[in-house]
Amino acid sequence: CRYDRFTMGGGKIDAAMRCTHGTLTQLVNFNGSYSPNSYQLAMDSKVVGGANDMSGMSMSMSVESKRIGECSAKSG
Repeated sequence: CRYDRFTMGGGKIDAAMRCTHGTLTQLVNFNGSYSPNSYQLAMDSKVVGGANDMSGMSMSMSVESKRIGECSAKSG
């Protein structure tokens, strides 16, 4: 995989990635925001090319996270 675009700074992330799998290409776009205690990220992916059953497949997801406190030093 290679990034076509990757920008991260000032609390924002914006990226586009391209992965080649034989005759198929997966195009992935990311965008979101982050801070020291939280982040939000949206991702869209689409497979193009080839005559494979996976061509035309698409996927979208989002992630949201926030810090809730220190980790315990105890191991279980």
